[in-house]
Amino acid sequence: MKKLMIMFLMLALPFLVACSSGGDSGIDDALNPYGFVVAAFDTTNATTLASNDVRSVIRPVANGVMYVGTAVGIQSFDPAVTPPVFTNLAGAPANINKLIADGTAGNFYACTDTGLFKYDATTKTFSLDASIGAKKVLTFTRQSDSIFWVGLEDLTAATESVARVENNVATLLGTAKGITASSVADIFVDSDIVMACGTGDTGKGGLFRYDPSGAAFVKQVVTTGLDKGASLFFKIGTTWYAGGPDSGLVTSTNNGSSWTRTSLQNCSPVHFSVETYNFINNSRYWIATNKGAYLSYDMTNFVEWASAKNMAGDSARQVFSTSTVWVANDGATGGLSRLAFDGNY
Repeated sequence: MKKLMIMFLMLALPFLVACSSGGDSGIDDALNPYGFVVAAFDTTNATTLASNDVRSVIRPVANGVMYVGTAVGIQSFDPAVTPPVFTNLAGAPANINKLIADGTAGNFYACTDTGLFKYDATTKTFSLDASIGAKKVLTFTRQSDSIFWVGLEDLTAATESVARVENNVATLLGTAKGITASSVADIFVDSDIVMACGTGDTGKGGLFRYDPSGAAFVKQVVTTGLDKGASLFFKIGTTWYAGGPDSGLVTSTNNGSSWTRTSLQNCSPVHFSVETYNFINNSRYWIATNKGAYLSYDMTNFVEWASAKNMAGDSARQVFSTSTVWVANDGATGGLSRLAFDGNY
């Protein structure tokens, strides 16, 4: 028995050493960080999927069911089943723009063309947020238990495209409060800033930073890119990143005083996702764009995942990543994509 154990260790030791040694990037040298097995699901091979126009995918509770938001409604599915079996949620609204998980109880918000709806996982019911009403809602971001922000589309001259909701009372912010964009599809909130990303007529869109002292927004000067407005903003540490229609991704290391372009260009970023993995000692970052989902480990090099790599579509609306990566591919030729990490070269 001892001889067998010694032989096993002699054979296994080189492999174990290789798997534990990392390069300067922190990524394990024995793994291919871009090694995924891709599966694409649409209405032809997952016949219970209600629409190929998949706009959002979330998992509110770890190891729980997942939800997809489509052009025609919301469905649940078990991610462990292949192909997924999608089940319609009773009473769900249509024309989903984004699903946002909220809390640990499995609840989530649905941003739709007809208002902001909250799903109660206990009662399995939807309720319309009365403070917003039937406005077209593009995004939702919680700041605290009592305060949240809502991005809207408002095509009137007032461009009241941001709502600040506190204790169930909404305050609409538009031109009179510094917001000149008619559509706000992303709002970033942390302990330092609230940044709204807006698009609209030429010169009206861009990044808008909230000034609590005046309860108004101030347009952020961006020295390069974002010529057609802003569609995404996020931070990694103290570094800022922003994306816009056809602008790709730009970055600032000095709180927005100056900006430079990243290598991700000629696309429209709309969603950011990050996850840290102990087994590769690194974080991986996903950017969803109109030309695919891009993966990066250093925010310098980006690898595209689109239909050429067997994805359900080229346009990616949202990425949800917890070991297995799920991508909402929107549009008539979209669907739902699953990327399972295998680390093979």
